[in-house]
Amino acid sequence: GLHYFERGDYRGATQYLQKALEMAPDDSLAMNILALTHWRQGETEEALGLLDRAQSAHPEFIPSYVNCALILRGEAGLAYLDAALRLDPGRENTWLMKGALHLELGDTTSALEAFTRASLINPRNPRTRHVVGILESRNGRGER
Repeated sequence: GLHYFERGDYRGATQYLQKALEMAPDDSLAMNILALTHWRQGETEEALGLLDRAQSAHPEFIPSYVNCALILRGEAGLAYLDAALRLDPGRENTWLMKGALHLELGDTTSALEAFTRASLINPRNPRTRHVVGILESRNGRGER
């Protein structure tokens, strides 16, 4: 199913992922990919239902929380990212997404905090350092 998903063949992906879930109904990875497949086809409720099912089956599986945030965005998305970060605060990509959602909401102070956390996890990421520099200058914190 992943092969088809990565190539944008969502019908093919759906077919194989549903078969995978018939064989292993609690497979969180298959549920997550199938959820994203539904989302890409505009089937948001189906996607969120699968992600909820994945979280129920494996509450420690962080991608299901991150994918909910990706779909929902806004404050609801931030709540899912906070849940993911409680499970593992050392995930750079989760902090990056949190920063992006704060920017979408117009909260540059919280965005800066999230991007700064990401840069502490991976100080070699030049894009993150660049975003932190821009946000520091917008928030009046000067240069790093």
